[in-house]
Amino acid sequence: MAAEPEEIEEFVKRGAPLAVKMATGAAGAIIGAAIAGPPGAILGSLVSPFLGHQLNRALGEFVTRQLGERQRIRAAAGTVLLATNMEARCDIGHSLRSDGFDKVDEAGRRPFDELTEQAVLDMMNSVEERRLPYLANFYSSLYFDTDIPRASVATFVSIVSSLNFRAMCIVSLVGLSVVRTGKERVDGEPDPWSNLDHMVAKEIFNLVNASVLINKADDKPHYAATLGYTDVEPGTLQLGPIGQMIYEKMALSAMQLDSQDLIETRESLQRIALSPSGGPNFVEQFERALKPFERSFSLSDWSASGTEFLISIPITEHRNAGNPVVQVEAANSGGGYKQIELDVSTDADGTVELRANKPFIGRAIIP
Repeated sequence: MAAEPEEIEEFVKRGAPLAVKMATGAAGAIIGAAIAGPPGAILGSLVSPFLGHQLNRALGEFVTRQLGERQRIRAAAGTVLLATNMEARCDIGHSLRSDGFDKVDEAGRRPFDELTEQAVLDMMNSVEERRLPYLANFYSSLYFDTDIPRASVATFVSIVSSLNFRAMCIVSLVGLSVVRTGKERVDGEPDPWSNLDHMVAKEIFNLVNASVLINKADDKPHYAATLGYTDVEPGTLQLGPIGQMIYEKMALSAMQLDSQDLIETRESLQRIALSPSGGPNFVEQFERALKPFERSFSLSDWSASGTEFLISIPITEHRNAGNPVVQVEAANSGGGYKQIELDVSTDADGTVELRANKPFIGRAIIP
């Protein structure tokens, strides 16, 4: 669908002043963070035949609503980002979709108008303003790409609208194939996850449930089940068909790997990959905290230290800060245990040390 000369003239007369008015002030900070170049150059690029009077018509009534100041800023920035993306597509020869997207329906509405309002609403209400350039990438693609049928646009929009910035980072990292496989794991109890790790795993779980990501090992013909968020396996994550479209249309490959958000997310994915099943989840951590720590030991666990024998229990194992009370019990020959007096101390780093004149079988309990 090519723009006619009168459409270009209409935009110049009506659209450009509106865009200039909207894009001044605080919105420039958002735009400047997403697009290189001075604001004047950005605004100059808005005189595009593909923005035309259609985009202006769809926005004209909408932007005059009673909006909060920050909403106005985001609406302005979102409009400029959307128009700039449409300009870029025009420059490389794309044409607006011709599958009835500009036809008036029974209610007197055009899909073009509805998409424009949805795009600006989404960006206007995005508290995470870092999402705006990627949302603009996505929405601008819908005006041109017919690989998403008209009837499926609303479904696709609802999925993308639900993605927070952390989820976008995860999709970007999976799409770039920079997630560890977990082959470097060591056997033993997994390290406990940080709160960030739990949140990242939860985001992955949501993305798998939305079919944005899939769990599939290369050597297995089927997808791996993910019953809970502690079951996620970063090393088997792949983009599903929906995820691949999101990755491409939002241009998530353009995310900077050296940005703090991607660094934090990538490090969290690596920790999760190396600690299968997440270590304890929040409930398990709470239940563990209620249970006393117990460490059983045998004769071979004692280390000679001068004339004494020593057992050390680091704080990373007993996880009891301060000066914990330690109960020591020796094993009875007939079974069971009996409490005994023993030299017990706690070092400055939290390590608990048991000292005895000779080795014995028993256990240490820290309530």
